[in-house]
Amino acid sequence: SYNISIKHHANYITLSNMPMCEVNMDENNMQ
Repeated sequence: SYNISIKHHANYITLSNMPMCEVNMDENNMQ
């Protein structure tokens, strides 16, 4: 198995066929 990280602005939604493990926000409102 493997982990994938996707960084995007909080106003956007990412789609995946895998469940989310965790969500982190940084100082630039990136998720």
